[in-house]
Amino acid sequence: MASNPAVMATALGLGFGTRAQVNRRPPSGPGATQLSIQTFVEHLSWAGDDQGNLKLALQLTPAAPYLNWWVMSSLHTAVATASTAGTATVMLAALTGSASNPASAVLVPGTVLTLSYGTANAENLTVKSVATTVAGYSTVAVTFTTNTTQNHSVGDVVCQPLPSGYQLPAATAAGFPASLDGGATLSVAGPRAAY
Repeated sequence: MASNPAVMATALGLGFGTRAQVNRRPPSGPGATQLSIQTFVEHLSWAGDDQGNLKLALQLTPAAPYLNWWVMSSLHTAVATASTAGTATVMLAALTGSASNPASAVLVPGTVLTLSYGTANAENLTVKSVATTVAGYSTVAVTFTTNTTQNHSVGDVVCQPLPSGYQLPAATAAGFPASLDGGATLSVAGPRAAY
């Protein structure tokens, strides 16, 4: 790090599970090429002395076996009953995993949802409470901390807000990937990861 002090900020940001690219730059010469490998940080060890020397030792695991392995998605459903502006409770269609789980197992108070994603009426609201349901439910009443400011039509997509720069492929529930199948299970044929 002494030869490149700017790397200190990057090194300080490393932690368990961080994905890091390691580059080996061989001495210049015929056939010398840089080698790069994608890794995950498994262990960090810092050592320093009173002479100003600081060393960082990393234990890394190749990331290659796990790259492009899973597709994560945010919670999604649709508006089940039309809702008018000024309403705090909205009826939503069943959530992912409804065949095996009550709605409260998937949606908890404090979760932020975007109602009517992809439309001019889209708005973000925070969940206050989720009505009691049993496995196999088809709709669930969700109460928000504030009233809606827009009208929401049957079938409008409801999802968690997406990170900046990401967009659903289509503003339809069918076009939105799921991390769990209808029974909220992981199987060899089904999804391989969930959150």
